Amino acid sequence: MREIKESDWKIFKELLGIAQERFCQRALSDIVGIIETTTNTSYERFCEIYDLLRDRNKELVESLSELRRSTAIYQLLAMKRLELVTEKEFARFSEETQNRINALLEL
Repeated sequence: MREIKESDWKIFKELLGIAQERFCQRALSDIVGIIETTTNTSYERFCEIYDLLRDRNKELVESLSELRRSTAIYQLLAMKRLELVTEKEFARFSEETQNRINALLEL
C-alpha cells in the first residue's frame, strides 16, 4: 500500500493514541465482565481472561502498536474495522484516504 499523505499522517498520529486507549479500555471492560461472572469457577474465569489477553495482545501488536507511515493505512483500516475511531474523527482524513479505507472495508 502507498504511504499516507502528510496531512493525513498528522491526523493519524493524533488518533492512534486515542484508538489504543479505546482498544485497551474495551479489553479491560471485558475482563471486568469475566471477573464478575459468577457462573464460572475462578479457574475458568482465569483461563478465559488469559485467552482474551493473548488474543487482544496479538490484535494490538498487529494493528495498533507501530507508528510508521508505511503501515498507517493498514492501521487506520484496523482502527475503522474495530470501531476505534468515530465517524467524526474519520471524516477529518482526506477524501482520498477515506475512499481507500472504505474500499478496503468492502473487500
